[in-house]
Amino acid sequence: MQRSSLVLVALSIVTLTGCHKPADLPAAASKTRLTEAEAVRIATAPMAEWDTKNSQALDTMYAPDAIGFEPNTAPLVANGAAWLKINKDLLAMKFDKVTVQMRKVQILSNDVFILTSYTDMTSSNGPMSSTTWRCTDVFQRQTDDKFRIVNEHCSYPPKP
Repeated sequence: MQRSSLVLVALSIVTLTGCHKPADLPAAASKTRLTEAEAVRIATAPMAEWDTKNSQALDTMYAPDAIGFEPNTAPLVANGAAWLKINKDLLAMKFDKVTVQMRKVQILSNDVFILTSYTDMTSSNGPMSSTTWRCTDVFQRQTDDKFRIVNEHCSYPPKP
């Protein structure tokens, strides 16, 4: 009796797994193979406009339903207005030198990749002279064929 229950549970899991479809992916997956170099370009292009101190470049990186945790925000960030405020606050720190110490890309499919980075930021005239942070961002291709961050988790490394 116990074995037949186990078999039924296993079959149910296999059946449900086969029916699961990721939400909000484009109707037809991209035919182009996503490379590590392309993923890095996608993830870093908005940062090229950092010097303009315009949060719009950073804001376009996030999907409307992006969620995540930021170093200075305890609760889950779960709406577009919160991401806009976080980006404005970040730019207000006036970091004029941003150095990526480590970057790792993990391609999950042609429509999803993860970027993990470790970044040093310094400011010559902002309220904070320097900080280091690490972030893990999940990028997903949206229905408009552009990649956006759908999940972000950033934190400060522990003090030695």
